[in-house]
Amino acid sequence: MISIDYSLVVQIVLFLILWSILRRVLFGPVGRLMAERERRTDGAHAEARSLVEDGKELQERYDAAIAKARVEGEAIKGEIREEALKARNAILSQGRDAAAQKIQEIREEVQKELEAARRVASANADALAEEMAEKVLGRKLT
Repeated sequence: MISIDYSLVVQIVLFLILWSILRRVLFGPVGRLMAERERRTDGAHAEARSLVEDGKELQERYDAAIAKARVEGEAIKGEIREEALKARNAILSQGRDAAAQKIQEIREEVQKELEAARRVASANADALAEEMAEKVLGRKLT
């Protein structure tokens, strides 16, 4: 059987003293460290979530800015292409006009040379005809 005597009271008192010392020396600081660690961990998780959300927001703004820049770039590219086509058409038109003018000048020059050659040929034709007639007849025409 269990006998209850004054040693049980001493053991209970010693246990309470030990418990009090351990609570102050070990359990209290460890509990505070655990609470501090939990607080820091939760804070780090919250900060990480905040950074992830900020990152998503920045990514969305970046994507929107890139899309806007692409649209603006395409518009500018279209304008440049349109201006280039207008410039090309103007240059081609000037080239065609210059070519047509040059062709007209050459035609006029050829026409003048042809008329000059005809006059020379006409003048020479009379002399040549007279010379041929003299050779065929064998006498000089007067």
